[in-house]
Amino acid sequence: IRVEPDSSIVDVGGGNGSFLLRLLDRHPTARGAVVDLAGAVEAARQSIAVAPAGSRCRAVVGDFFAPLPETGNLFLLRWVLHNWDDERAVRILR
Repeated sequence: IRVEPDSSIVDVGGGNGSFLLRLLDRHPTARGAVVDLAGAVEAARQSIAVAPAGSRCRAVVGDFFAPLPETGNLFLLRWVLHNWDDERAVRILR
């Protein structure tokens, strides 16, 4: 993944935030947000609280079938689209 300096990364469906936190560790000027359902966001908040990059990350409740509550210049969809049929996958990408 190419991450520009000062990027704002949104990990859509990011679960506990572990992938985004590792990415932020490698890119110290980037900041990020995990967007997921409430249960996953609680797990992400716990991970963020103890992570070295935690001060540059937050977790936000959201649903990828609705408008995202976060903006950014890099959006991640990791392990998301494979769970959905083509019609719903297109909706997620829109």
